[in-house]
Amino acid sequence: AALGLLLFCTPRRINGPFLYDDKAGIVRNPIVVGNLSLAETLNLAFERDFWGLHAVHEPESHKSFRPIVTLSYRANFELQGLSTGGYHLVNAIVHGMNTALAYGLVRTSYGWDAQSSRMAWVAAMLFAVHPVHCEAVQNMVGRAEVFMAFFYMLGFIAYAHLLLGRGPLAPPTSLTPRAALGVVIMLFCSLCAMLCKETGVTLPLFCIVWDALVVMRLQLHQLARLNLTLALPSLHDATNANDTHDTSAKDATNANDANDAND
Repeated sequence: AALGLLLFCTPRRINGPFLYDDKAGIVRNPIVVGNLSLAETLNLAFERDFWGLHAVHEPESHKSFRPIVTLSYRANFELQGLSTGGYHLVNAIVHGMNTALAYGLVRTSYGWDAQSSRMAWVAAMLFAVHPVHCEAVQNMVGRAEVFMAFFYMLGFIAYAHLLLGRGPLAPPTSLTPRAALGVVIMLFCSLCAMLCKETGVTLPLFCIVWDALVVMRLQLHQLARLNLTLALPSLHDATNANDTHDTSAKDATNANDANDAND
């Protein structure tokens, strides 16, 4: 976490200017820099798109809905105006927190197995220094990705840890209150992640896939067989219904033919 933070806390990076979309997302965003009350700010943040110019339902809207990020910009603006240091510092701090969560994500993915410790350290170190994060952390509008990743990993860790604990990976035999709490926290974090960036909506699907492939240790051919097993009864019922319909139609035809012969 400290490494991830320090990489983006050098004087040159902290004092970097607004770049590219930063100006549209912050400097020219009326929700961020406008003379608004707290109630007006909250209302507009949940009504307008990320750039603050149009309501989400309007045809001109960009359709990107990220109110949590917009409100974080507003908090920065209230504290220090358009001085860039605070904006960069928030991104760097959250990136450091995400680095720590990357370690926890790997450990919880394998039930806190002792053998996963080294793998988790390597994953966290790579996460901290990987160049792919430069744009998301250094550009202020990249806060959407940084915040989304925070809630995404936090939700998965809560789900995996509360569902399985620190024991061996095995499907739970019943939905305990602890497991139910994990599901609720995961869904809440998914909502928060989605309000930071739209891709956060995939967190529940990610948990389902992890359950199937890691916890239940299902192979792809087993999943295909499972889907086929689930589909066969429906196919069988549909076939029987068609056969019944054909038989009824044939009986009706025979009856009509018999009536015509009698006439």
